[in-house]
Amino acid sequence: KSSQWIAEALKRYFESVDDIDLKDIEVRTSTHGLILKYKGGKLPEYDCIYAKGSFRYPLLLRSIASVLCKRCYMPLRPDAYTVGTDKWLTYLVLQSNGIPMPATYLSPTVEVAKKILKEVTYPVIMKFPSGTQGKGVMYAGDYAAASSMLDALSSLNQVVIIQEYIETDG
Repeated sequence: KSSQWIAEALKRYFESVDDIDLKDIEVRTSTHGLILKYKGGKLPEYDCIYAKGSFRYPLLLRSIASVLCKRCYMPLRPDAYTVGTDKWLTYLVLQSNGIPMPATYLSPTVEVAKKILKEVTYPVIMKFPSGTQGKGVMYAGDYAAASSMLDALSSLNQVVIIQEYIETDG
């Protein structure tokens, strides 16, 4: 629905607007680079493309943008699609731009995470790098709670982010 709203809004600024379903685009790679197909044929040429899609398709969006940003104006850089859906990559970009961030640790294993948990100040937030809208974010008030959560998560064999909890008013 939001994509339709954007397409309607863009019609106020551009003579022609095509609303293309992301699922109709195929990306191929070869020794000649990335190739895009739209419904089995060639994607039309555009002066400007605003690519938008669900958080479920960051690699597809990045691939599409990598090809199209060389052909026309795109307001978002190709890496924006993967950075925006990866909490750790987002943290790195914010940090490199001088944005204050809570103390954050990236742990490759449960064993390493438990060592980190012995050194941090509680409460902490633990989360997986991917995910949106608060899914996969856990609050631990003390070491016992955090350690128990890690034991439950150990079967998933995932990298875990441990972050200082910052109290806010909202």
